[in-house]
Amino acid sequence: GAIWVNFGLSELTLTVFCEFSTMAAIRRLAHEDRAFRKALCDCDSWFAPHVMQYFPDRTYIEVVPKGEDVGELVVSILNPDAKIPLMRYNTHDLVRLMSYRQLCELLRETGQESLAPTFKLPVGILWGRHKGLVSAEGVEVFPNQIKEAIYDDFYLAGRLTGNFRLEPQG
Repeated sequence: GAIWVNFGLSELTLTVFCEFSTMAAIRRLAHEDRAFRKALCDCDSWFAPHVMQYFPDRTYIEVVPKGEDVGELVVSILNPDAKIPLMRYNTHDLVRLMSYRQLCELLRETGQESLAPTFKLPVGILWGRHKGLVSAEGVEVFPNQIKEAIYDDFYLAGRLTGNFRLEPQG
């Protein structure tokens, strides 16, 4: 069996982004290979973000710029029968969007073409909520970085819930 990530928002829909087996393999590679992670993220990310695909016929995804190629995720649901049609809902998650073609080109350039996703869908590279981000000695620390460090240590992960809040000190 496998456990994959599904990114949904209770206000909008249960599935905005989803991780399939090839996307999980791409994330694992990004976790293990810093050069690949840098190429995928187009930045020097300390941790591997989630790499997921989305269905453009179900959701319209936008990015409100926060940096060069990264911004806040904005989602509009394209279902005309939605009970509450929230448009341009800003989740405050940091994301980079990539087309299927761009991802396949990156995989080819890095010698990882065997990881090309089965589904020819666009890709979202998600770092997590910008809210909750704190700065420590001039370095931004994401909640997902802390989770990544906790879950990297099996002993520690077995003793913590992963439920925490980052707060800046004085």
